[in-house]
Parts: sequence; structure tokens; C-alpha cells
Amino acid sequence: VAQTASVGTTADWQTVSVEGTAPDGTAYVTVILYSTLPNVGTVYFDNVRLYDVSQRPVTLVERAPTNRELGFLPEDGAEVNVNPPPLVWLPTTGATGYIVELSRDITFPAGKTERITGIELPLYTHSRVLEPGTWYWRYWAESNRGLVGPSQVRSFVVPEGVTELPLPPKEEWLARIPREHPRLFLTPEDVQTLRDRLNVRALPALFSQGHLASLIGAELPPEPVSPYATGALDIEVWREGINAMTPAFNTLEELAFLYMMTEREVYGEEGKKLLLHLASMDPQGATSYRGAPEVAMRMLYTLPRAYSWLYDAMTEDERNVVRQSMRARGQEAYGMIKGLPFETSPFSSHPGRMLGFLGQLSIAFLDEIPEAEGWLDYVVQLLFAVYPAWGGDDGGYSEGNNYWRAYMSWMFDFLDAFKAVTGIDLYQKPFFQNTGYFALYTMSPGTGQPFSDGQNGTTGAADQSVMTHLARVHQNPYFAWYVGQIGTNDRSKILALLNQLQLPAAKAPTDLPDAWWFRDVGWVALHKDLANPEDNMQFTFKASPLGTASHSHSDQNAFVLYAYGDALAISSGYYPWSRSPHHEQWTNQTLSKNSLLIDGRGQAIFSMEATAQILGLFHSPQYDYTAGEAATAYGNPNLERFTRHIVYLRPNLFLIVDDVRAARPVAIDWLLHSRFPIEWNGAQQTAHINGSKSKLDVYMLAPQGFTGSVTDQFNVPPEMASYQKEWHLTAKLSEKTQRTAIVTLLSAGRLTGEAFELLSATADVTGDRIAVQLEYVREGDKITETVWLQLPPDGQAAVAAVQAVAYDAEGRAFRALASREVLTAAGIVAATPGWSVAARWDEGASAVDVTLGRTEADAQRVAVARGTGVEIALEAPFAPERITVNGTALDEWFYDATAGQVRIVW
Repeated sequence: VAQTASVGTTADWQTVSVEGTAPDGTAYVTVILYSTLPNVGTVYFDNVRLYDVSQRPVTLVERAPTNRELGFLPEDGAEVNVNPPPLVWLPTTGATGYIVELSRDITFPAGKTERITGIELPLYTHSRVLEPGTWYWRYWAESNRGLVGPSQVRSFVVPEGVTELPLPPKEEWLARIPREHPRLFLTPEDVQTLRDRLNVRALPALFSQGHLASLIGAELPPEPVSPYATGALDIEVWREGINAMTPAFNTLEELAFLYMMTEREVYGEEGKKLLLHLASMDPQGATSYRGAPEVAMRMLYTLPRAYSWLYDAMTEDERNVVRQSMRARGQEAYGMIKGLPFETSPFSSHPGRMLGFLGQLSIAFLDEIPEAEGWLDYVVQLLFAVYPAWGGDDGGYSEGNNYWRAYMSWMFDFLDAFKAVTGIDLYQKPFFQNTGYFALYTMSPGTGQPFSDGQNGTTGAADQSVMTHLARVHQNPYFAWYVGQIGTNDRSKILALLNQLQLPAAKAPTDLPDAWWFRDVGWVALHKDLANPEDNMQFTFKASPLGTASHSHSDQNAFVLYAYGDALAISSGYYPWSRSPHHEQWTNQTLSKNSLLIDGRGQAIFSMEATAQILGLFHSPQYDYTAGEAATAYGNPNLERFTRHIVYLRPNLFLIVDDVRAARPVAIDWLLHSRFPIEWNGAQQTAHINGSKSKLDVYMLAPQGFTGSVTDQFNVPPEMASYQKEWHLTAKLSEKTQRTAIVTLLSAGRLTGEAFELLSATADVTGDRIAVQLEYVREGDKITETVWLQLPPDGQAAVAAVQAVAYDAEGRAFRALASREVLTAAGIVAATPGWSVAARWDEGASAVDVTLGRTEADAQRVAVARGTGVEIALEAPFAPERITVNGTALDEWFYDATAGQVRIVW
């Protein structure tokens, strides 16, 4: 059993503590102290102690969670997205169990309070749907010394119409699982139905690898050598092992399925021969997780289904060989997951994969391995309450698209297997309902992965299979459109035969917003035209509360830009293997991202403490505004603020303002990376990139005095036979500064045929007030546009007040923005404070279209329905005949011809 704890980088002494219960029979405890950051200084440890706290009084933990803990969920007072919401709290040392109370009354009166006992974990999902409205909850800890509590009272709000996903009592859903075999993905009753539906005679040709093994004999691979045998990863041994074992796993799965469907003895004999051979490999040796993680996980994944499908071909003694192996491997997997523990601190990559594998193993060996029932109950509770660690209700996945598609595919197997035997549909969990939008928005057709390991990779078979499955399961027309763009696929040939769901009719996302904020992971995607891949640009921005741990990089407040398929601004680097020299010293470092270096240093790597935060988003057809705060990620005690403000002036311009404040003067490097050559012009303070179809011009508007350098070299080359060259711009501010606002303009467009030309751009920075003046030609019209930002004063980082207005050559306003407040009476003359407004004037149609919303993160759920009472005054270069707010036509407004204004109330 392992317990871990960590703290962030600091110059001060910090206390690190971890508590755990030693299993029966424990002979010794090892305490390992180490730094995850290599070659960055000296770490001092002092006063290391190991002591017995079992006699300490049992007390509830009501403190704020660390970055590695989930804490208390739902957040107090939150409006939830699922009914009932899972309840999660910090564990109590010494607790033997918990009691939860639920009530509509904060006083928890008798007769109006539900009291649930017998809870083993610090989490609970109710067994029935709750009535809409406000609910209150609290908990007690049970201990050998009695009951401790109650806890602080917390509340949540259940809206009307949210997804209903109660967790029935364990005894109820366990009773539904058949004890005979097969029982993974289908039951004995399903087998004959499937045989009747399929052409069984065609199966040998479809599963040719397994059929060939039945003819010539299944090849039995030798037990692999551990790639860690020398104490460090030998990547060649790792590759040899997985390459040698993978064909055996695939052959075994096909043989087992062929036997189940045809009952032909030859498939059963060769299948069980291979199964018993793999099961005989030492589960604590080279194929254990410590010996070869990928091989160990494939054992967990493949052998249970093969066992269940080949069950009738084996004798009881042969079954016991497999059971013994799977029990040992299940114990190892459970120990890893529980050792975190996942219910409190789930932030580790492989346990999130092994969760589904352990669940499948537990179904296959229920009542045959003593621990299987407990393992399955544990997995199910975690799936309901805390999975996934790296995402949430919005459907985001901080480990990036590469790991998203792999981990989703593996987890879908458990969801399918569990639903097949219990009828419980975990696909209805908000995360699984929404996670297809993560691919749709962050890896739209024609772009590449913006962040995390595997960055810049394009869509392939794995994306096709995951999105095809999600489109079918949820009958989502937008997901069907997506796979229509990138191609359809199935997760495997076997699962394709089991799946009878059809794709829904596709619908282009023309009615979806062109911007999306995944609040759970801190990614914002801004699109020029999401529904038109050939004419789209995707600007993705990241400021994640999940830090830089696992497969994430030190890329807080970084951006990535794809235009018309070209990777103009990228997250640089490659992923030869995890923590290879190139991966650790370049790809994971901030110096490879489109962000800032402070005093020549980037953000902490592999750190849950290197957090950042998206501060808000306002989206409209004319403008987008978002901002992120990332100072904490640097671990620099002198850095007080690094807020990056982004204004997207649709469709071609991205204005970036970096608000940097420090306790003492710091050096600043502004970074840009591309898959295309970068040209730097020091005299004009500009950079230029020509892609294959598009171009990007970068204007460093303020302050002046950047010294730029461009290279196409890495500090450590990728450990790969071949790779695409990348270019890197470092723009160094000439002098250290304690406070500055770096104003940068990105102008993106097609190489030829672009109906946009930027004529001039200037910026004036006066204290916290920024004014940017632009002149450009758009579709033949000369436009003058001004953007103002009022940065928040010293103190807590926040969104800026942003205003913009564009006038044509005749001085008539044609679009405007006022986010949070009106800074000057231009375009939008007045608006109720706190609200964000964008407007577009169409004189030819005598129409004004208004977008109304809220920008701050804590105001996103504020209703914008008619009757809100928001007052808006706009310039009126003509008498409007139609005014819409968020697409709804107004019945009345006040037009003042003398003042040249129109006033509306929403």
C-alpha cells in the first residue's frame, strides 16, 4: 500500500504529512523523500518522523482541500447537473464508516430527514432521485470510540430536468449479474440471440488471426523481461515486450470469441492453451505493474473476457489457474487505486485506466475470487462519484486528446459490460454526455491537439471510434457530423458485432456557439467558423486548475492557433516516451509553449500545485473575450500576477494583453512556436509566419524594445528517427520591470484571397488603461476600430473591463463591445454594470443584433432570459426596424433621433 503527499516549490519551510492504515501483517514502512523537479536547486528535509496516531482523538476534517484532494463536492450552494449528485468529503483518520443525512430543511427535523448508514468510503451517491430544489447535507464519522460529528452543513440545488442517475443499493444491482458464463458484454441469453443475428460461418474470415492460430497452433510468447530491470526504463526493452505480447492478447481475444460463438472445440483448445500460458506468468514478476506496466494492464484487460468466453472449454483445475493469476493481478490493481486513495486523491493517470479493467475483472470473477465483489462495489462507487480525475461535468480532459481517446475507449468497455449485466447506464453521467464536445471544439476537423502529451497530433482511427461510439450512444447529431468529417470507426471488430446502435442523422454545428469554455479543465476554444472546417481558425487557450501534472505540460496561459489546417502557433515538442530527455527538458517545459518566461524560468513541471484559472468568457458573433491567471504556476515568490487577456476581433484579429506584476523587477521573455519558419523584424517589432495555406503576422505593440531571436533547434533533440522541424521565437523585453502590460496583436488569414488587410496598429498604455487603435480593410471597406481595456488594480486577478467599437469610412458604427462596464460612450453608450454587451448594426436591413451575457467565471449561470431588467443604450446611425437580443426579436424600444441613440430594456 502506498500513500503520497506533496507540496509546491517555495523558499520557505513547509510541512508535508501523510496518514494511512498499515495492512495486517505489515513488517516495515519505508519513507521516501524526493523532488520531482530535477536540477533546479537543493531541497532540504528535516524532522522526518513516523508515529502512531491511532490513539489520537477522531475529528472531522473541515479544512480546505489541497490541490491533490477533491475536497467537498458538490461545492456548497452549487446547482448540480445530475440527480442525485454524488457527495464527496475529506476522509476522517480513524473512521470505520460514515453516516449521511439529507433534508430539505437546514435544521434536519425528524420525519423530514433521510439518514443513510453503513457508508464505508468518504463519498455517497443516493439510491433515489431527489425532488427539485435546495437540499442540505451533513455527515458523521463512525469510529471505535463512537460517533463523531455532525459536519458542517452544506447545500446544493437540484434544477428541474437534469439527468437522473441514482445508484441502487449494492445488493440490488449485484443480484442482477448472472453467475454463469459468459458475463462480460453479454449474458448466456444474449449469445444465442447474437448467433441468430450474425452469419457465424463468416466469423473465421473476420477474425483471421484467431482462426489461423486454431489451424497452426497459437504462438506462446516467452515471459517478457522487465524494462526496469536495470533500475531505469530501457525503452527498447519496453517496446520489445509490448510488441511481443500484443499479438498474443489479440489472438486470445479472437479465439475466445470464436469459441463462444461457434462452440468449435479447436478454438476452445487453442484459446485456453494461450490463456493458461499467459495466466502462468508470474503476476509479481516481469509482467506485474512494477515490472512492465503496459503488459500488466493488458493482462487485466484481456484475460477476464477470455476467461468468461472460454469458460466452458476449461476444467475446474484450469479455471483455478486463471483465477489465481487474476486474483493476484486484481490485488495489485486494487492496491494501486486504493493507495492513492482514488476516492480522495484520484490524480494519477494509470489508475484511471485500471479502474475499468478492475471492474471487468470483478464482473468476470464475481463469486469466484473472494475480493471481486468488494472490488466491483468500489469501482462502481468511484465511477458514480469521482471519475474522471482529469475532467468533470463539462466533458473536458486535461491529459489532452491523445489520452482522452485512449482512456475513453478503455472505459467504454466497462460501461458496456456493466450495463449489459445490471442495466445501469453510466453513459448518462454528465461527463460522458458532454465529453464528445471536447473533441468537437478542441480538436476540430483539420486541426491538431493543442495541449498535453501527443500535442499537434491529428485525428485518427481512435478519435473516429470514440466519437462514433458517443454519437451512437447519445444519438448526438453534432457528434455524427464530426465523424462524418473525420471518418467513422468501431472500437474493435468484436464490439462492432455486439453494438446494434445506429448513427443518428448528422447535423452541422451551425447553431452551436463558436466558442466553448471547458471549466472543469480550464481550456477555452475560440473558432472562426466551427461548422465550416475549410474556413475555420481555432484559437485554444489554457489556464487549468489541474496544474501541470501527469500528461499535462507547463503551459498555463499558453495559446495555440490553427488556421485553415495550418499549425501557425503550436505547443512545441514531441513525445518519444514519457520523461525521455527531450520530453522532460523541452516538451514539458514552458520554454516550448506560447507563454512567458519570468526571470528566464518557466512554470513548475509535473506539479498539481502549478495551477491557473480561466477568469471568464464572453462570446458573441463579433467579439470574444477571455482571460487567464497563471502567476501561481511559476512558483516564483516575486511574481504577483500574470493575467493574459485575449480579445478576439472576429474573424482575423487576436489582441493579447499580458498583465505582469511583481514584487521586484523581473525579466520577461515572450514566446512563440510554429511548424513554419518565423521571420523576426526587430526594427518594426513584428514577426511573420507563412504556412502552406495561411499566414500569421505578430505585432508587439507595447512596450517597445523587444529583442527577438529565432531558432529551429531544440535544447535536447527528440529521440525519434524522424520528426517535423519546428521554429521558436523568443522576444526578450529589453529591461527588467516590476510592472508591465505587453500588448500583442495577431493577424491571421489566408495566404491568398483573404478579404482582410491590416493597415496599421498602435497601442497606448497609461497605467491600467490600454487603448489599441486599428485600421484595416475588410471586404473592401476601410474600418477604424478602437479597443480599450481597463485592467483590474493591484490585488486579486480578475477579468478586465473591455470596450471596442468599429466605424466605417463614413463614421458609422457597425459593431461594438462593452464587457462588464462602459469605459467610454462609443458604440455602446451605456449598459447595466456587470453585464457584457456586443452589438452589430446592419443599415441595409435596418437591424441591430445584440448579444447579452456575463463574463466572470462566477456569473456564468446568471439567467439572460427576458425580464432580467438590463438596460442598454446604443449609438443609432439609422432608425432601426428590428432589434434582437440573443436572437429574440424585441417588441419595443426607444429611438432618440436627436441624440442618435436607441435604448432597450431586456
